[in-house]
Amino acid sequence: MKTVIFLGSLIVANFAFAHAIQPGMWRAENSVKLNGVPLPGSENEECISKSKARDLRATITKDLKDKGCELTRWKVKSKKLDAALRCKNDDIDANGNLVGAVTDKMYDLKGEANGKWKAIPATVAVHMKGNWVSDCPR
Repeated sequence: MKTVIFLGSLIVANFAFAHAIQPGMWRAENSVKLNGVPLPGSENEECISKSKARDLRATITKDLKDKGCELTRWKVKSKKLDAALRCKNDDIDANGNLVGAVTDKMYDLKGEANGKWKAIPATVAVHMKGNWVSDCPR
């Protein structure tokens, strides 16, 4: 189960931003369903540094690779993200998509990943919303 939540979290954490964003404190709300069953949602805040905000695709690509995943599509047009990833490791063999609105200070994204979790067919649906809150504390 942790691995399925991990897959949802990967999508949430790694596709939250599509391009250069405003550095600072970001607040995120995420909901996940596994095979149609809601899992506990999450809310968090994270301070995004200037370097991460400037080249998020490179940061995301590195983070995904460390987890056995890769970006297979990344398109941003008119404040709309259309992205896809592929994950294959000991627990997960899945493909996912993520689409939605993105600006330098907010995002509202929906996604789905289909595949297998420990050889069991699984579909993970995610909904993510986030917004820039303030500058990071010093």
